[in-house]
Amino acid sequence: MDRFLSEFKRITEEAGFRAGIADKTGTVLYCPEETGLSQGDAIPAEGFAEIDLEPGQGEEYIIFAPRGTDTYSSDTALSALKLLRTCLTTARPEGISVSVIFAGALEGSIPNAGKQLEHILPELESGTEYRLLTACCTGEDSGDTGKDQLKQIGEVAAELFPEDHGYITAVFKNGAKGYVSTLIRTPVKSEEDVSPAEDYAMQLLDTAIAETMLDVRVAVSGGFTYPERIGKMALQTLEMLRLGEKFGIRNRCLVYEKLGLERLISSASEEDRLEYLRSVLGGQQWTDKSMQELLNTVSVFLQCNQNSSITAKRMYVHRNTVNNRIEKFGKLTGLDCTSFTDGVRVRIALLIIRYMGQGDAEDAPVD
Repeated sequence: MDRFLSEFKRITEEAGFRAGIADKTGTVLYCPEETGLSQGDAIPAEGFAEIDLEPGQGEEYIIFAPRGTDTYSSDTALSALKLLRTCLTTARPEGISVSVIFAGALEGSIPNAGKQLEHILPELESGTEYRLLTACCTGEDSGDTGKDQLKQIGEVAAELFPEDHGYITAVFKNGAKGYVSTLIRTPVKSEEDVSPAEDYAMQLLDTAIAETMLDVRVAVSGGFTYPERIGKMALQTLEMLRLGEKFGIRNRCLVYEKLGLERLISSASEEDRLEYLRSVLGGQQWTDKSMQELLNTVSVFLQCNQNSSITAKRMYVHRNTVNNRIEKFGKLTGLDCTSFTDGVRVRIALLIIRYMGQGDAEDAPVD
């Protein structure tokens, strides 16, 4: 309360605005003598304009000011209070760094943190947008070891993207797991062109792995133009990292726009996913052990752009073995994996199998 009261006094004195502040019950905590009220008084039912103030950390107050005797004065008092509320709730708290406010926005632990950042950050120029780069170590990162790992990644990110160049980096937590996120600004060429942000993410990924020797993954959020969306975009990057693990994606750099199919599958109901599998593969045969070798071969075959020679080299088997398995799969399912249409249908089915954890996930890798 002391910090907001100090800021309240400073703003009202500089503006020459006679306003006071009360707790949520209407008991006056501070007001200038000119209002005719003292600390401990109740705000009168008439003669004062008042609005609620929620500066953060669960605090709730009321700010008030004399209305005046005419409609114009009453409206002016209310408008001035709204402006005062904006100043108080978006002002950067003294002694708190930008990275701390950024971490609060990522975690959702500091109310109005996004609005505070919006006033701190430089105004967006035409043709630019914000994106989040969120990095984590794969596997568990508990205790001091996990903290040290995050610190190392955070130091790499802060060095690559310094705050004095307009970037912000912070370590934050979601549940028991920790992450490092950097706010960047990139030029926008088209809705589908994410190469600048992806380039930044690859810089972070490659440097972090080289300097820390850790198993790092980085997710690139979709573009956004308002800092107050940082919390939602942070959750988006965490979901992308989760999907990367769930689908067994080998690429360590996960870009929002490039995970459209995975996001679609994860958003579908389990019933719809199972129905799709039944319509493509039939029955429940994708769970049979006898099908795992065929599914694995088909998966690699599709990853290799339906080239049996490349598939054979990757699997260390003879080309005829690959062709025989593809043919056998076709007889069992009625699908021709060498055709584009059937290949796409099977590819989606394999992604669903991987996402649902059915069958032998290790034998059906997907990129």
